[in-house]
Amino acid sequence: MKLSSEGVLHGSFGGTEEAGATTVRGSPSFDAFGNVFFGTNGGVLYCISSGGKELWNFETGREIWSKSVVGIDGTVFSCIMTTGGSDSNYIFALKGGEFLWRYETQTIYSGFFSSPAIGED
Repeated sequence: MKLSSEGVLHGSFGGTEEAGATTVRGSPSFDAFGNVFFGTNGGVLYCISSGGKELWNFETGREIWSKSVVGIDGTVFSCIMTTGGSDSNYIFALKGGEFLWRYETQTIYSGFFSSPAIGED
């Protein structure tokens, strides 16, 4: 949902059950254009325009508990958490909703509850 500084509702996004629009875990992130990025426990990362329109979504198949971060070039970084204990957790990068890469952390019985950090490189 989008609220003004006075608490007036200016829009909301309900998503779709088919796309995993269930519970939002981490705080939303924003890019320079006012687009909003957030992940769900249904394993979907969304990009919503400042006007409330879904620009894209990316299905990961795993829960997203952390806040995503957006680089100055528009690359979105997020973390995937495995709750079953049988697979590794990983960090992944997207640009414009397209998959760029992923890095597995080899931490089977733990997960990401904080956001990734980005630097100059």
